[in-house]
Amino acid sequence: MQANLLPSFAGQLAVVFNDYMHTLGGGERSALAYARALKDLGFETEVLTRNEVPGKNRICETFGDEYDDVPIRKVSARQLYSYLKPAGIMVFVNHTFLSFEPNPARIGFYSQMFPERTVRRHEHVREWSALQTYSALLCNSSFTKTYSVGRWDFPANKTHVLIPPIGSELIQARDKYLHTLPTKRKQFVNLGRFNPGVHNKNQKLIIEAFLDAHRQSSALQGWTLVLCGNRNSDPASEEYYRACVELAAGSGGLVELKANLSSSELHQLLEQSFGYVHGTGAFIPAGVKPEKCEHFGLAIAEAMAHGCIPLVYARGGIFDILDHQNGGIAYSNRDQLIDGFQKIAALHGTAAAAQFQVRNLCSLDAVGRGQFTQILLNFIVGEFKS
Repeated sequence: MQANLLPSFAGQLAVVFNDYMHTLGGGERSALAYARALKDLGFETEVLTRNEVPGKNRICETFGDEYDDVPIRKVSARQLYSYLKPAGIMVFVNHTFLSFEPNPARIGFYSQMFPERTVRRHEHVREWSALQTYSALLCNSSFTKTYSVGRWDFPANKTHVLIPPIGSELIQARDKYLHTLPTKRKQFVNLGRFNPGVHNKNQKLIIEAFLDAHRQSSALQGWTLVLCGNRNSDPASEEYYRACVELAAGSGGLVELKANLSSSELHQLLEQSFGYVHGTGAFIPAGVKPEKCEHFGLAIAEAMAHGCIPLVYARGGIFDILDHQNGGIAYSNRDQLIDGFQKIAALHGTAAAAQFQVRNLCSLDAVGRGQFTQILLNFIVGEFKS
C-alpha cells in the first residue's frame, strides 16, 4: 500500500451510507468492509443509517471483531442532509440498495449491489441526475457490472468491479488450511438469510433436491445437510422459515436448520462440512431476471475459504473467482443439482477433492481485505488526480 499517501487522509471525513444495517446481511457486511478500509487508510469514518443500529456485540458475533471500532450512527431522513452537507466530507460511499441520494462529498462512490431496475436519462430524471453526482459506480462483480452498463445510463468508463472482501478471520483460516486441509464430515452446508423475497436463497428447493438425491444414490448414504442463516422478523420470512423447519422435521434427521449463528459457530460448521450448496437464482434461464441470481456470493467465498467444495447455480458473480470445472460444480436445472450432490459426495476423501480445495483456497487472494483496500485506495487517488 502506498503509505506516503496516507497522511493526507488524516482528519479527512468519510461516510458510508447504508439504510439496512439492522438486517445484518451480506450487503451490510460489505458496507462495514468499505468503512473498515477507509479507516485503515486514515479517514475519520462512520456508517450512517436511517433505521435501527444493531448492537456492537451482535455485529461482532455476526461479522467478526475487525468491525468493533467502526462507528454507526442513526439519523432521521430529515436530518440526513443537514448532517452531511456542512461536514466537509471527502469520501461518501452510497451502500444502500437502489438509493438515489445525491453525493454530498468531494469523491462519491456508488456501491452497486445490483441494478434491479433501469435508470434512463429521459425517463428517470431525478434518479439519473443523482447518479451523475458520483465519481464512479463500484460493482460487486463482473456479473453486476454487465447489467449495470446495460440498465443504467451512467458512463461505462466510470463503472468498475470492486469485489467485497471476506472477513480477515476467514483469510487467516484459509492460510491455515493451505498448509493442512481440514478433516471433513460427510456433510453439505448452506448459508443464507431465510427470505422469500426477490433474493430468495431457495432453501426449500435445496432441501427437496438433497432428499431426492439421497433417495436415488447410495453415494449419499450417511450424508447430512445443514442450513444456516439469519432470520428476519417479518411475517413472510417467518412463514418461509417454518416451511423449511417442516421439511427438515420430516427428513429423519438428514436435514438440520441452524438460524442466527455467531461467526465462531459458523466457522466451526464450515470447517467440518465437505460440500457447500447454494441455491440463489435456481432455475432461472440465462438472460431472465438476473436480479434473482447471486450478484457476487460472499457466502460461497466463505465456504471456499474453509475448504468446502461448492455446488452453485450456473449464473452469478461468484465465477469471478470460482473455476466451476476445477474448483466446484455448477448446475443449471434440478436434475443437475441432484447429480451435483452425488458428484461431490463421490469426491470425499479423494486426491481430486484436495486439488479442488487448494485451487479454491488460492483463488481467494482476490477477496482479501488488503486487496480490497488497495483497489479502493487506487480509485480514491485516481479521483484526486482527475
